[in-house]
Amino acid sequence: MILHIDVCQAPFLIENTLSTGEKNKANAFHFKHLQRNYIFSHSFKRFILSTRFPICREADWRFLTLESGKPFVDLKAARFSKLVPTQISFNLSHSNDCVVIGSLASDYNSIGIDVELYKSTEDLGGVQDIAFHIEEKNCLLACQNQDESFFKLWTAKEAVLKAAGHGLVDGITQLNCSQSLKTDQCYLVMWHDKEYCVQTFSFGWGVISVSWLSSVEVSLIELTDWKSGKPYPLITG
Repeated sequence: MILHIDVCQAPFLIENTLSTGEKNKANAFHFKHLQRNYIFSHSFKRFILSTRFPICREADWRFLTLESGKPFVDLKAARFSKLVPTQISFNLSHSNDCVVIGSLASDYNSIGIDVELYKSTEDLGGVQDIAFHIEEKNCLLACQNQDESFFKLWTAKEAVLKAAGHGLVDGITQLNCSQSLKTDQCYLVMWHDKEYCVQTFSFGWGVISVSWLSSVEVSLIELTDWKSGKPYPLITG
């Protein structure tokens, strides 16, 4: 199956298709720029889901959440067409104005994705001690570009944790994603007795990492940039 990664580096004009609950969350933000980012990212989420899975209009998507807070598509909701897959897995991440959606038709709520725009990591040194595996630390020390390498590791770990359905947890230093510093190909990691695929993509502006259960047969990854609301293929393979 195809794993879609859709990225938008800056907001474009898009219809506000948020549910009442999402609109209430947006209105709860005290700062206007955070409110705008929330409205765009979740409208973009609905736009992408209708593009990749044209079973309903953007405004008709309904979502439930796991106990961890991770959202998933409520396929029992009304207004879907009859051509509904068994399950749709998706995950959203954003960094400042940049939004990324990962999605695939899967029987598992199994995908995790994370994006980070490059910035200085001078104040993040302590993160390594509480979050990085010893091999990750050693590999990071050997890297010439410390900032870029830090975010390769960080996004990879976040992607696995989100695929597993939880956030930062105790024992995160046992999760070893050092391969993200050694290869741009897909690799396997074990986490909580499950095997996950991980792949990291680096660009001039930042890093995207995606993870999914290895039992989900992904045959192709398509990464698309939605500049000004139009799709531009970045990676297919």
